[in-house]
Amino acid sequence: MLEDRFIVEVQRARQKFFKDRSLFYASHAIQDQAHKGKTWIYELRNVYTISLLDFIFDEEDLEKVMHRVKLTELESKKIFYDKLTFIYLEIPKFSKELAEIDNDFERWLYAFKNLHTLRDKPAALREGIFERLMELAEIAKMDTQEKITYNESLKNYRDMLGVKAAYIEEGEWKRDIEFVKDMLSDGFTIERIMKYSKLSKREIENLREKSKG
Repeated sequence: MLEDRFIVEVQRARQKFFKDRSLFYASHAIQDQAHKGKTWIYELRNVYTISLLDFIFDEEDLEKVMHRVKLTELESKKIFYDKLTFIYLEIPKFSKELAEIDNDFERWLYAFKNLHTLRDKPAALREGIFERLMELAEIAKMDTQEKITYNESLKNYRDMLGVKAAYIEEGEWKRDIEFVKDMLSDGFTIERIMKYSKLSKREIENLREKSKG
């Protein structure tokens, strides 16, 4: 039985063609549901893309934090297809203080916006999943090896962004197979490689198999 698909991402900086990018990765989650054989009749499960944005992309409504998007029929405004949903959260628009919050949704927004500045655990964030979130955020409590692993991962990520910027500047950010092979050899996940290249999951897996040979 097919399960619903969720794509969750955090975007720190505004990107050109951001909406195109959202649709591109959602299309992978749709195509990956295809069954091999003659019995499949194109039945799909729900696909949800949830994007936590550290920037504002809708300047027209500075009060609206969450955007829920579906395919609709233009004249009637009725939902045409209910299985594809995009949810965008513009974190910078959220301005409530912790004392003003009375539901878990707003607690999440507060945590995402302020986690990097919190020195102590607020009472409102000391229960259930919020307690776990606070624990994961306490990088200062990592032991030496954990800090080395974290810093190495951060360095690789920044190096990769630098390479990408150079490719964009030179007009060469295309299907660069050697670059993808380098990312594979450096231990990047297929999902991350898909994010920063134009290759599909299947193409990257094929490259990985060829590299092993």
